[in-house]
Amino acid sequence: MSNSADSPKILISDTAVPDIFMVGYMQDLSKEAICMYLRLLGEGSDRDFGKDMLVSISGFSKEVTDCSITELVKADLLCTKNNKTFFIVDIKQREVDEYCRYVAAKGIDGNGLELKADDGQRNSLASSINKSHYAGKMSYVFYRLVDTCLYEYEFEPMVVYGLFNEGERRKILTSPRLMKDLAYQWKTDGITTQAKLNEILERDRHVEELVKLMGKLSRRRLNGVDIERITRWVDTFDISIEMADYAFRCNEFRGNITLKDVEEKLIQWLEADIKNYDQAVIFEKENEKINKSKATRRKGKTNVYRTGAEMKALERQGEPGSIIKSEDAGVINQISGDTGSADGDGNDLLRMFGD
Repeated sequence: MSNSADSPKILISDTAVPDIFMVGYMQDLSKEAICMYLRLLGEGSDRDFGKDMLVSISGFSKEVTDCSITELVKADLLCTKNNKTFFIVDIKQREVDEYCRYVAAKGIDGNGLELKADDGQRNSLASSINKSHYAGKMSYVFYRLVDTCLYEYEFEPMVVYGLFNEGERRKILTSPRLMKDLAYQWKTDGITTQAKLNEILERDRHVEELVKLMGKLSRRRLNGVDIERITRWVDTFDISIEMADYAFRCNEFRGNITLKDVEEKLIQWLEADIKNYDQAVIFEKENEKINKSKATRRKGKTNVYRTGAEMKALERQGEPGSIIKSEDAGVINQISGDTGSADGDGNDLLRMFGD
């Protein structure tokens, strides 16, 4: 008789997955992070997990598991205790709490700030954000964020909408913490008006274009230091795409062009009060002419390629009372580029002294 404990079991249990996870978080997670979250829910949403246990549960390698954990923590779906153990965040409870705060915000909040939740423009803005970014199921924490941006930070309505656009671009749209941090950063940077937002977005777009260009020209992936340097070009030099491209190509005589080389060329132009691409081209052509002229003068004075006979002929030519011999005359003519016949000036000069 077999032991019932050893008998195979059919896995027919269910794991409850909150709808808010599917509409508010899942679309921004990788496949591995989603699998990780579902497996953790299956193990139990009210327990703690050590790192070794997470690796065992995930079924992935340690590296993939670490990346998935980072994603879940960033999305506020997983929290850590002293970076040793982790637990699943109760996102349904958080949604209820935020709804309560949202309802309370219709009156006076704890700081005495009156949030006009029934304002028509505010409702229209929140509804538009809900439909365009959250498929009509936006968490109440983001309604609260809309109110904070409008009435506490004094953002213009289009700046609030731009905030959520930026959140989508950065893939942080479902993280209340990161979205709150972004809103606070905008307030700190003074991005509260449409004009200022347009200025910042244009600057960021310009930086991205330059990063793409320099990456293509240098044929490598740029790192954080490179991006900081390019951002400085935009902020300090107000550099155009054409000028950045030209500054790079002006360094093509180098074996390995670095962004430091490009920046040195940009600084040279800045010191010369060069403001656009056309001025830069003229400046470089003039420099090329000057450099060629200097090189020609240096070559004329000390030409290391002259033969011994040529140098002796020139030395005798400069001696007082010296008589130019026929062989010297030919050498001198060759140096000066005179291709005249032997019956030219050289022989005429010799005939003055007889045969």
